Amino acid sequence: MTLSNSEIELIRRSFIKFGPDVVLDVVDQLDLRSSSQLKAVVGIPLRTLQQKRDTVNFATTAPLPALMGLLEVMSHETLDRVVEVLADHAELPTKDQLSDAIATVQGEGVDDSHVIALMAFAIANEFPAGPHCVALLEERPQWQLPPLPEVIKAAPFLQEKASNDEVKAQRQARREAEKAKKKVTQERVAHTKKKAAGAAPAAKPTMAPVLAERAPITVLPVDRRRYLLTPLESSTFDVEHPLVGFLVHTEVPFSDVDPTQPEINAKERYALVIGVGESALLVRGIYSKETPTRHLFGAWRRLGLDHLSYIDENRLAINTVGTSFAKVGALTNEEWNALF
Repeated sequence: MTLSNSEIELIRRSFIKFGPDVVLDVVDQLDLRSSSQLKAVVGIPLRTLQQKRDTVNFATTAPLPALMGLLEVMSHETLDRVVEVLADHAELPTKDQLSDAIATVQGEGVDDSHVIALMAFAIANEFPAGPHCVALLEERPQWQLPPLPEVIKAAPFLQEKASNDEVKAQRQARREAEKAKKKVTQERVAHTKKKAAGAAPAAKPTMAPVLAERAPITVLPVDRRRYLLTPLESSTFDVEHPLVGFLVHTEVPFSDVDPTQPEINAKERYALVIGVGESALLVRGIYSKETPTRHLFGAWRRLGLDHLSYIDENRLAINTVGTSFAKVGALTNEEWNALF
């Protein structure tokens, strides 16, 4: 099942339409303990919603499987009743038949939120009646969906790559810095002793003239060291992307499966971006425990982490389609070079 961008946006707008009271009432009834049989891509966003109570953030950034799971919970009773009312027409109803069936179940007490959840679920699962649901949502004023908030509507990270002009400007700046460095070196004058006149003893050498004539010290910018990838990684990930060097907070997959909790295969944690692809990020995870493959992440305090942290040597590719991220901050060139 591959949904279009407009269909995904419709699903997210549905959750804005439901409002906090409806969404939180449903999610609070779910068993979301770590021992439940939920995949991490569903369980983690729903547990976060239970804890933080931010329904707008959930609607706009949660992975699609989490949205679909909650839609199914909200719509299954209404869907069963509509199917009963449609009877022989349930497989392929006309728009009028679907509209009449919905009117019947609403007469029995089903509210607009659960009807909208039903239609969004039908659209998301590509039911034959999906086009009728789209039309009804657009035609009925009470069912029309609000737009997504502009501040978090777009994907937060995958910005366009720098234009050719920007790349040229960066290269020019690096060349100018190298020229300035060479000029400082050339302007340092090597001093030699002058021969003494007659039999007069030679004066003792002094550093005063050298210090007086030395060129002023120029503080040169520090260039960030380029991160080296394998040929296969280089064909997929851009190490010059503006996002490289940022610490992000996102769902990071486990490298090993915990046999006691095999259903949990990822965890929300910090990670450092080292490469950006069209639909994935290449990262190195940040952890609280030191191991032979992890070393100190020196910028942890400056970036606001609340405990001593370590960066792992292993690289992980994270799919960015339907995954939410949060930028934490960027490493300075000095901090980056100290790590790599």
